[in-house]
Amino acid sequence: MSKPVATAADVKAVPSTSKTDVAGNTGAVTAGPAPLAVVTDPRLKIGGQPVATRASQIFTFSGQNASSAPVTYPSAVTLAAGPTKLRVGGKFVLVDGDVADDAAAALIIPANRIEVSSARKLKTS
Repeated sequence: MSKPVATAADVKAVPSTSKTDVAGNTGAVTAGPAPLAVVTDPRLKIGGQPVATRASQIFTFSGQNASSAPVTYPSAVTLAAGPTKLRVGGKFVLVDGDVADDAAAALIIPANRIEVSSARKLKTS
């Protein structure tokens, strides 16, 4: 089944909505401190925008433990394009529905995530 190819505008970082991690620390997750980094390739463009091949984001949980001591820890998520028939410069491209959860998924549920939502006309399978 063919899927729409993504550009940077189609890739989103989605922090966990949980206010408590499995250790009982309370707080919140934000995307950052750096913005979402999307790798694109200008050799192929859709609507003037280069196609996306990879994305990464650092999420940060900030809060406190049961003793009210500060707790902060980062979690990195990387979304690499899976195998597609379309390649640009030998690299696969991100497509609608691609998703990656972080390694801290066991600590915070729901997990921090990078996801792709594209309805662009260029499609690949």
